[in-house]
Order: sequence, then structure tokens, then C-alpha cells
Amino acid sequence: PAFSANSTFAGNISTAGSTSPVIFGAGNGTVTINGSGTQTFSGSASFIPQIKQNLVMASTGTLSLAVPLQISAGGTVTLTSGIITTSATNILEMLDETNTTTIGSATSYINGPMKWDVTSGAVQTLNFPIGKSGDWRPAVLTVNHSTSTQYSYTGELFDANPWSAFGSTFPASMPTATVDTISGVHYWTLARTDASGTSQPSAGSTGNQTVQLYFGTNDGVYQGANLTIVKNTSATPANWIDIGGSCALGNSSSPQAGSVTSTSSPSAFNSFSSFSLGSKTSGWNPLPIELLSFSAVPDGNKVDLKWETITETNNAFFTIEKSLDGKTFTKLIDVPGAGNSTSYREYAETDYQPYGGTSYYRLKQTDNNGAYKYFNIVPVTFGADGQPNVVLYPNPLIENTTDISAKITGYNGQEVLVVLRSIDGKEFLSKVLVSNDDEHVFVLDNTKILPAGSYIVTASSANNKLYNYKLIVK
Repeated sequence: PAFSANSTFAGNISTAGSTSPVIFGAGNGTVTINGSGTQTFSGSASFIPQIKQNLVMASTGTLSLAVPLQISAGGTVTLTSGIITTSATNILEMLDETNTTTIGSATSYINGPMKWDVTSGAVQTLNFPIGKSGDWRPAVLTVNHSTSTQYSYTGELFDANPWSAFGSTFPASMPTATVDTISGVHYWTLARTDASGTSQPSAGSTGNQTVQLYFGTNDGVYQGANLTIVKNTSATPANWIDIGGSCALGNSSSPQAGSVTSTSSPSAFNSFSSFSLGSKTSGWNPLPIELLSFSAVPDGNKVDLKWETITETNNAFFTIEKSLDGKTFTKLIDVPGAGNSTSYREYAETDYQPYGGTSYYRLKQTDNNGAYKYFNIVPVTFGADGQPNVVLYPNPLIENTTDISAKITGYNGQEVLVVLRSIDGKEFLSKVLVSNDDEHVFVLDNTKILPAGSYIVTASSANNKLYNYKLIVK
């Protein structure tokens, strides 16, 4: 069936039950999506619906494809407002190089992959108005075919670290000496297949191709002249080569939004794969690396904290924070960062005074200029099932402090002997307390103010249970 008139949809669209492809917008018609919330386009994948002429996305919500959707030759896609959500199975496909689409905007783009079919042997420019997770990051691809054979190009943005995705390591995965940093925030995949769906990274193309990638302020671009594009290859996906970049932006003290276009120098862009932003060795673009991992694991009467980075730029220090409720956090310790590093790094710290029950840890990273960001929150269950636990805080303790607080749990009303000694055995505190889950405040004798260093806290009850903890004085 075919619908030749203009049509507007403010709700769900379904072609289920059709025994042939449903054609929308035939005869120069326009299909407009202008609903709110989530609208679904569904039907049978055996009969892929087509929009014969024009699709206008003018929604205040999203259009989610639950079936593939094709735009017939000569058709247009206009993204005014709203998001179109696609997947590898339910993809938006432009059936010919004569199709056109706008580049989209921060409020209207394709969240997922889209596909272009190209047959002409001439040079063609293909817009990919793509984005992911709130980030609109389109790509504009210029291709040059040597023959009039159909090839398809599928573009998708990934809101992720390409190093982790492809198992890359620095500097081994960066064989060129022209780039010292690769983005850990976004990468684009521009795949190329023939009519049968077989991968064809370069067959049937001629000369160098061109790609223009758009970036935003969270991509960490400060110097346009020192920005470039890097890509891997299907043969060596973990390795990245510099295909050059031309960017009109100048230098700025804050991150900028704009675009960069490949130049095929120093390396040629003559095959299709995945692409990302790179910073030239002559300049400074942080291109921030997302944290590879952060973990907090109970280990006896302590919690082991570990995290990993690949590169660090302008990194002054990390801060580990902890919380009883996952909402209000206090600082556990500051750990110096590497400043500027292009090497894989591991960090490890220990909380010798963990909270009983379930508590929470998070990692904060602070730049030299004072800017900071938080990473994910990690829950830890410690001292469960009534296991005895003694927590002294603050820990670390500031030198010359005379007040120390303690919370004793799990001793069921028993008397508990708490002793504080330096690592060489000198005793600074000895108190007998009754465990009632309340807070106890110790006031140290002024003659025994704790100097900076490490101390051991022991707690024992009448049944000879003994627990050791570490207290740090800074």
C-alpha cells in the first residue's frame, strides 16, 4: 500500500499485518513526526516500510525504530527537533546517494547507526547526523568510487573510550610520532560493505577519502591548530594512525566546540574503520581519558581501593571519598596524579577504617587549575552479620589534633579495650569502652599529641578477639 498525501504522526506507527512494503509520502509527500514522549515505529521486518519522499522530525520526544526504515532515492530527512533512536537491526537507511539530510543539532539527531547506499562512481558527500547519550557529534563523509558498484556506509557514534574498545596500548598502538594523546570520550565507526553485506574497507574506492568530525566542549579541545584525526584499520584495530586534521578554531583557555576535517597527511585515509580525535605532539589538547576502572574490595579488616588510567593531562591529584549513605561523602585521602602522562598507570590505596555494613566509595579527579570531576560510586559491604568493627575517625588525622572519635559495633555490649600505638610500639592511648554502637570521643593528653606517621589501633574483648587497624596522621 502507498500513502501519497502528506501525513503527520503524533503517536505510534505500525505496519504490522501488511503483506507488502508500506510506502509513506509517495508523490512528493512529507511524513512529519511531531508527538511527545516516546513514539514507536513498528511492523514486520519482512516488509520494510519506506518513506518515498520526505521525513521531517519535529517532535518534542523520541521516535524509536522497532523495524528498519528506508528513505527512497531522492528523499530527504530534516531534523528539526527530537531524537530518532536506531539499532544495528532497526536502522535508518538512505537508499541512494541522491538522498539528502540535514546535519542535525544538539536537540535533534540519530541516536544509533544510520546507513547510506552509494552506487555512483562520482565523488559523493554523505551527512551522518549522529549522536549518543545526549552528545550530538555528526560526521560528514566524502567518498570517491572507482566504479558504479553499490557500497554501503554505516556510521555510528560511540560515547566510550576507544582504547578500551579496541585493546589499544600507548605508545605501542600509536606508531606515528605526530600524536601524543587520543580521545577517551568518543569515537566514530564508519563501516563500508558491499551489496551482500560483506565488509569492504577499501575495494572499489579511489584516492583519499575525507571525513569531518564534530566535537563539543566535553571533548577537551583547546587548540584547533593542534587537533587531528586518527583512525585504526580492519587489519590492526588496536593501532591508530594520524590522517591529519584542519580545524578553524584558534587557541582558548577553555574547551571549545567545532569540527575538524581530515587531510590524509601524514597518513592516507584510504580505508574505512573507526575514527577518533588526536592531539599533535606540538600542542596541548587534553582529550580527556575516561577512567578505565575503579574498584573497592573488602580484604580482611580493610578495603582495597584500586584504579587505572591510560593517559592523564593537567592532573593534579585524585581524592578518594567515602559515605555511609551514598549521598554525603567525606574525604579519605588525596593521591598525587601524574600531571601529564601518556602511559598506563595503576593506583592503589587502602581504607584501614571502613564503615560497618554497606558503605560507598567514589573517586574525584582535580586538575591543576582547580577543575574537577567525579567518577562512579562503588558500594562495599563490610563487617556484615554482626562482625565486630572499630572505626577511628577522622582518618587520616591532622597532626596536632587532640580529639579522636571512635565507633564500636558488633561486640554486643561487651567491654572493649582500645589501644593506640606507634609502629615502633610506643603507646599513646589505652581506653576501656562499652560497645553500644554509639560514638566515643577520645581526648588525648596534650603531652601525647600524635606526630605525623602511621599508628596501629588494636581492639580486644573479654573473649580475646583482637582486631588491628591502621591510623594515619598527616
